[in-house]
Amino acid sequence: MQPPRRQTLTTPDGWGQVFTEYRSQVLHYVYRRTGDKVLAEDITSEVFLRAMRGCSIYTDRGHGPRPWLLTLASRLIKDHWRSAYRRREIPVSEPPDTEITDNELETVVLKLDNVRRLESLIRLLPVESQRACLRLELAGLDRPAMAQALNRTPKAVKCLRGRALATLRNAVNNPHRDHRRVNSR
Repeated sequence: MQPPRRQTLTTPDGWGQVFTEYRSQVLHYVYRRTGDKVLAEDITSEVFLRAMRGCSIYTDRGHGPRPWLLTLASRLIKDHWRSAYRRREIPVSEPPDTEITDNELETVVLKLDNVRRLESLIRLLPVESQRACLRLELAGLDRPAMAQALNRTPKAVKCLRGRALATLRNAVNNPHRDHRRVNSR
């Protein structure tokens, strides 16, 4: 088939012929460089839109509009990757359509409230007791490793933890009592 000449690019029928003939080639070119079908379709449509706007600057050099269209595609692909790099896009899948019921929301709020209350109660403990409780429970250290970290005997760590838990238990069971921070011994 004869490549369309400049005069056919100025008529709607001429553009229809160019689009029909070169769309799949441009789409394939863009897809091979992006690896994303949706993005390739977007860039391909932009290529033909810009080509239609710039048809007045197109001059036929005997090869038809294919090299010109692929040059436009190449530039648009480069522009896309540059802007994506600047924006640091991270593709994210669609969030699940889940609705939180009132019971679930109430449960989450109560758990958060309990965590905040526990944090405030732990602050009542002496610093060394705080460390012992948190390291044993959160870090998963056993008593001998904790004893070594605190430079104490395993039995002393057991007593320290026991006093801390008793203080916390007392504070939980008596919520209206004024709990002052106990000084470290």
